[in-house]
Amino acid sequence: EPKIGLRRASLKYLSCRYTDTKAFGLSWVNLGQDLRKACEDQMLSVMYNDYGEPKEL
Repeated sequence: EPKIGLRRASLKYLSCRYTDTKAFGLSWVNLGQDLRKACEDQMLSVMYNDYGEPKEL
């Protein structure tokens, strides 16, 4: 009889944020010129139930 098991999977995702080079006086007209995008790889651990034989994700 299969048993319920708790498993963990790691998912890789890209995390991006925009930083304003001018801290104050942000104007929507010049928004594209004053923003810098910084991205980095992140890992997210996800827990899930397994109801049978182990399978590859």
